[in-house]
Amino acid sequence: MLKLYKGDLLLFTNKGFKHVSEITNNDLILTLNQNGTFVFDEIDEIVKIYKKKYKLNKIDGYFLNDNIELLSLKNIPLNTELNEISKYLDDYYKNCASYTKIGELSTFDYYGFPVASNETLKSDIDDLSLSKEMRFMGLLMTDLNDLDVNKHKETIEFVTNYLTENNIEFSILENENKNLMNFKIDISKLNIMTLNLLFSLNKKNLTDFYHGLVEVNRDIIIPQTDKSSFLIIKYTCLLLGMSISAIFKENKIIIKIPKKITNMYYNYFNYNKIVWTKIRSIKKVPNYNGNLYFIKTKSGNPYLSDIGIIS
Repeated sequence: MLKLYKGDLLLFTNKGFKHVSEITNNDLILTLNQNGTFVFDEIDEIVKIYKKKYKLNKIDGYFLNDNIELLSLKNIPLNTELNEISKYLDDYYKNCASYTKIGELSTFDYYGFPVASNETLKSDIDDLSLSKEMRFMGLLMTDLNDLDVNKHKETIEFVTNYLTENNIEFSILENENKNLMNFKIDISKLNIMTLNLLFSLNKKNLTDFYHGLVEVNRDIIIPQTDKSSFLIIKYTCLLLGMSISAIFKENKIIIKIPKKITNMYYNYFNYNKIVWTKIRSIKKVPNYNGNLYFIKTKSGNPYLSDIGIIS
């Protein structure tokens, strides 16, 4: 039986995350070796098949069939608090961690995403100039309007100096009460963060970018149609060992992320170089109609997807 999934599932390729439906034989897929290291592997086969009234599982927004196996944690005692799970896993990790068929998972279980390291994410340049650029890119993804001239004095000074040093035209508009100000920036000369750039950064660069994201406000509001920004924020946090919380409301996405980088929060924890996030929802979809896909790598090893490591 083929391991089928809907084409909007994201896989980690040598060109960043791509929807399965957009992947070609020229792409490389990030796979997990038996020794625990990640390597890019060539694609052996891409299958596209139309299914009518097909049974699928919808897990946290993605459609996969029962045959897909996901790196997950099961059998965590129900009365175990989140801050106690790591200690429990010290003794029982092998009994809990496994590749489990999607149809056997529930909202009591967790799925895993690998945390970035300097070995897997490399950058040729790591200096003060790049650190400033990463911070500015993070700030640029937040709202630079209505900054409090007293509360955000250091941020205003940094943005002003950065724009001046890089010959980027801007103007400052003050609010009527003189306590709030807005930046009006010529965006034509700006370097914008992209998914492909994000996955080329090392951990130091990612940290600088993250600090820019949370510098003004840890709650980031973006239009619901801005999927690119949502994915950049989501994967910045995942690669740093954190999981975001998002609310979709009134055509907007309200993203909550920890104010500082931490190995544990209310909705995730780190263990064994993996950030584990609890499954929010999983249900059967009995009558799916449409195209489904299957990708086989030459090694046959598990590979990295938006929902974690699948096999």
